[in-house]
Amino acid sequence: MEDWTKCEEKFIYESYIHHIAAVHGKISSVLYEAARYINGLTFDAVEPTEEEIKGWLTGRRDGL
Repeated sequence: MEDWTKCEEKFIYESYIHHIAAVHGKISSVLYEAARYINGLTFDAVEPTEEEIKGWLTGRRDGL
């Protein structure tokens, strides 16, 4: 992660303190797409941002 402080603040000050999943690798776009089909699951990206992921999926930028 390039900005751990940004992620840490999100984890601590939002309601994620014990409900977090993190992965290592270039699979954010795959997880984003999978989350769309799981009722009640909200995809809440920090890095890369949700806008970046959407851009990769629509071909506006080389993606992860």
